[in-house]
Amino acid sequence: MEHPLDIATAHTLGFLRALRAAPARVLEIGCGGGEVAAALAREGYDVTGLDSDGPALARASARGVRTIEAAWPAVLSGRFHLVAFTRSLHYLPDPHAALAAAARHAETDGVLAAEDFAFADAEPAAVRWLAEAARALLGDMPPPGFLGALLAATDPVDAWRAHAAEHRIHPFAVMHDAFRVHVDAVHMQDAPYLYRYLLPHLPPDAHGAALAVGLFDAEARAIAAGRFAAVGRRLWGRVRSDAA
Repeated sequence: MEHPLDIATAHTLGFLRALRAAPARVLEIGCGGGEVAAALAREGYDVTGLDSDGPALARASARGVRTIEAAWPAVLSGRFHLVAFTRSLHYLPDPHAALAAAARHAETDGVLAAEDFAFADAEPAAVRWLAEAARALLGDMPPPGFLGALLAATDPVDAWRAHAAEHRIHPFAVMHDAFRVHVDAVHMQDAPYLYRYLLPHLPPDAHGAALAVGLFDAEARAIAAGRFAAVGRRLWGRVRSDAA
């Protein structure tokens, strides 16, 4: 691995790869800069990346990803074996409408999936773990944006909750309920997630990638030891026969 983001991409790739084998047709909703879509394409998947962020899509296109600039739900031609929301479902205005549209674009034996997180449900211990890890990495030079607000707050939990309220981040239960309506059976897997917030602030090289592995492992150990529940959530299921 040559970049910190490669670590997170590999984790997402492992999740999606287990759901459908190449050369399945995949629609990635919220593809961003195309790291995951490009990795899937390299493994032989037929991938389309969708996002409403034009500059991010330009980076995805530069990686060779076939892209569509649109907000979801959208009307697309063709159907897909796997429709995946990669850390995007929590921000969409209506998860039920988003999943209904995904089901309409899935093959009759297609799979709907989401790699997301229970932001609004995060335990205080999880938020404080992230703040401590960020402070250890960044010292007294907090970055702008969400992570900087977290470090500047008297209690990072307050900043976390304020961010959830300001951006109207859906509780995990809302996303889970939407899946229950549109798939035959909902499968769920917990996963470390907090380390992803720190990746953009690591050196963009192999040393940064090694630090990313260390952060992932530290978060996984904290979860296994019962210090806090995992924030990351993965949902998937085969589309209902009456929905596709």
